[in-house]
Amino acid sequence: GPYFRRFRKWFFQNVALEFVHLFTSRTEAFEHDSVLQENVILAGRKGAGQPDSVRISSSNGAGDLAQAHEQDVPLKAILDLDSLDAVLIIPTDPVDTIIREIFGHWSDRLHSFGLNISTGPIVPFRTDALIDEGGEADTAPVLWMQHIGRMTVTWPLLRFGKSQRIQIGNDTYSLLLPNENYVLIRRFSAKEENCRITAAPCLKGSLPFKFLGIENHINYLHRPGGTLSKTEALGLAAFLNSRWVDQYFRQLSGNTQVNATELRNLPLPALDKIKRIGERMQNTDGVSQVALINKVVGEELGLPLDMQNGNGGHMSKIEEAKDLLKLIGLPPAQRNELAALILLALANLAETDPWRNAQRRSIRIHDMIVFVEQNYHRRYAENTRETFRRQVLHQFEQARIIDRNPDDPSLPTNS
Repeated sequence: GPYFRRFRKWFFQNVALEFVHLFTSRTEAFEHDSVLQENVILAGRKGAGQPDSVRISSSNGAGDLAQAHEQDVPLKAILDLDSLDAVLIIPTDPVDTIIREIFGHWSDRLHSFGLNISTGPIVPFRTDALIDEGGEADTAPVLWMQHIGRMTVTWPLLRFGKSQRIQIGNDTYSLLLPNENYVLIRRFSAKEENCRITAAPCLKGSLPFKFLGIENHINYLHRPGGTLSKTEALGLAAFLNSRWVDQYFRQLSGNTQVNATELRNLPLPALDKIKRIGERMQNTDGVSQVALINKVVGEELGLPLDMQNGNGGHMSKIEEAKDLLKLIGLPPAQRNELAALILLALANLAETDPWRNAQRRSIRIHDMIVFVEQNYHRRYAENTRETFRRQVLHQFEQARIIDRNPDDPSLPTNS
């Protein structure tokens, strides 16, 4: 971030990079201590001029070092010493280089469109105006990070445990926003999450209040001195949720914060393209917006729809499976990532497989665990089989999504 800008400038002016190795897993290096830690090894030579290219390798952890992926990358593609920030970008996959080239062709930023990004002004411990109940005339909704999903704002939440309203008064007007169009973005996400950026359009009138309250763990896009149009809000939210932005952002940020500075510097396509994306997201003919994000963004921007994901890449299939389970009517506990992965394993669908290829097949829980690790890079231990069974498969059977042991109903439950 900006705090270490001067150090980066000094370091790369004095040390010539020769080799970089990135451990993509935060858990393996200090697994025995249950510590999450980013680990990067740099090798360089002091006093030498910067080379034309740098050897970059990556592995999940120490255990697969022998199978580390290596590539030679032009230095100018990963480090720009003439820029203000001098941030080193570490691609872990050939696709990362393609992503960098795509974004490198876009010269617009938020300020190009007269937009700005701000952090939610409500800091809960600094106000005593947060309440649980009240009328629409004298209160405003408070949107927390948990209310924000991909392309959707869900308020209020049942059994949430936090106050979801704020009283309107002279001492709280400065904390409130007029009920206009915004794009809301979660400020925190873990590297292991399916999506590093989670954005949702918050459209005027979608909540029947005059004002909106936004908590401090949310960033919001707005147009100072004006308003976002509906198509701009929808288009920007879809773009930010897309697989290409996710993979680009993963190269920039290894920490848990999605900060405003990184979003301000994010290259953007032309505004007319964003509006066109918004128009298509507005007219989905009943199809879920989440399921259409990558298709619409890819087609409108001419991006490679068949691009394979690298490690930690954006898994749109998981999000589509979650959305499908929600549409079926399952409760939140059975439409989380584990439930989505189990559904995909049952249907034998990898990330790039179309849904029309879904299969009806008999499969053991052990086979599900293997399938999920091979196709979605999520590792579950064998002793989690009971979790699969009790938290997901039992409810799937009750919902008539699956049949238990259809080939031989006499088999025991454990089979």
